[in-house]
Amino acid sequence: MIDSLGPTQLEGADLTLPDLTSAHEDAATPTHAGRFRIEERIGAGGMGVVHLAYDPNLDRHVAVKLLHPRLTADRHGPLRLLREAHAMARLQHANVVTVHEAGTVGTQVWVAMELIRGQTLHAWLRAGRRAWTEALDVMLAAGQGLAAAHAAGLVHRDIKPENIMISDDGRVRVMDFGLAHLVHPGVPAGTAADPALTAAGLLVGTPRYMAPEQFRLLEADARSDQFAWCVTCWEAVYEQSPFAGNTLAALRETVIAGRISPPPAGHPAPKWLRELLERGLSVDPARRFAGMRELFAAISANRPTFAALIADKNAAALRIEAMIGFLLVPSFWVLDWLVLRPWVWLTLGLRLACAIYAAAIVALSIVSPRLLRRHVVVLAFTYSQLIVWSIALMCFLHEGYESPYYAGMNLLYLAVGQFFSWNLRTSLAFAGVAYGFYMLPLALGLLPIRDPALALSNQFFILSTILITVISQVHSFGHLRREFAERALQERLLAEARAPRRATTPAPGRTTVGPRGRRRRRHA
Repeated sequence: MIDSLGPTQLEGADLTLPDLTSAHEDAATPTHAGRFRIEERIGAGGMGVVHLAYDPNLDRHVAVKLLHPRLTADRHGPLRLLREAHAMARLQHANVVTVHEAGTVGTQVWVAMELIRGQTLHAWLRAGRRAWTEALDVMLAAGQGLAAAHAAGLVHRDIKPENIMISDDGRVRVMDFGLAHLVHPGVPAGTAADPALTAAGLLVGTPRYMAPEQFRLLEADARSDQFAWCVTCWEAVYEQSPFAGNTLAALRETVIAGRISPPPAGHPAPKWLRELLERGLSVDPARRFAGMRELFAAISANRPTFAALIADKNAAALRIEAMIGFLLVPSFWVLDWLVLRPWVWLTLGLRLACAIYAAAIVALSIVSPRLLRRHVVVLAFTYSQLIVWSIALMCFLHEGYESPYYAGMNLLYLAVGQFFSWNLRTSLAFAGVAYGFYMLPLALGLLPIRDPALALSNQFFILSTILITVISQVHSFGHLRREFAERALQERLLAEARAPRRATTPAPGRTTVGPRGRRRRRHA
């Protein structure tokens, strides 16, 4: 991963990267921030230093952020940090860091936030090669928090790997809203939305993740955050930046021109993901997605999931079942005319209803396959029950529970059931409703049994058919689930196999001592 370029300032037409090391030097750290007792420094950001602190009222540790002393000279510095507190306090979302309290100590502003034990996305990616699906899952979780910020009328303006935290329990959070900007109108001057808080001629954000409009010093909106999210996602998935440029001037030119570097050859990430990210990286904000929700919807529509795999499988099975049922209607009606002549017009109506429903399913599979996949469970349930109930009704009209029509119902249920892959609950629901309708006349005393042996035989065969069908559907469902899990595991292992071996680097100020050196030290 390429380390981030820090915040920079435009000085006329000259684009340079000033040295900001001094901005991160420690000053006299207060011992308390409000009721919070400051214990130790745990990190630093572009706006302030983060400390571990103790809350005696609630007996817990929190993170307290103090504004950098060198930024205190800027009268907008404290307001920016308070703006971070106000902006984050508005958000109550699982993927956004929670703000507890804010205030001032001396000339410094502090913000107390929840303490997250984990690592940044930047550190997570550097720890080892990640499968593209893993990286995308993390980015989607972070994107949910960003979408919540947008829904609250906030623009982050500094989305990057260092501002995305992954806790030890795997939860992803967006943090560091120090550059957040309220976009709701009607906010009084001097508050978080005051335009004066953004100095003229100042690049707000981190250059490598900034949208073209930010480089042009135009107003940033939610689509600018979308651009930064797509840059971060591109880096997480492809392990390289989408825009080349070793200097700020070169990077600015590449971003504004929209020259996206192609991903590495042979990368396993699908083409559709690259196309969606490229749309989010469009130079013109109007060509990007309308919002993060729309971007997520596009990803979900393309990304293979187990639920989508099952829906595709069952949608194809339902289409085959409907086509077969439609083509067999004339043959069934001829059989009804031979066996159930007194009820032939009733049976014709039932057959036509089944044929019309089957034709509608086939038409839906052609016109809107996505709609068919979305409602495949409901459509399959209603169609299968319509078929089974119509045959059961014909059995009742013929010879009741002794009717030879039950042989046809058994064969039809068995044949049709083999096409589908349902989990145990769905399969039992289908079978239970069908069998319940079959037994209803007997339970209500409406259909007497004249030949118990024949009725019992039919009962045995229909229960056997249902049991075989349920086992087949559940087995197919489990087989597909194992295949999907194995494929995901294979992608992860391939990603790990492609990871280069990293040399262990000693911590600053420490040297690696071998066994002989340790013996000498103990002897001394």
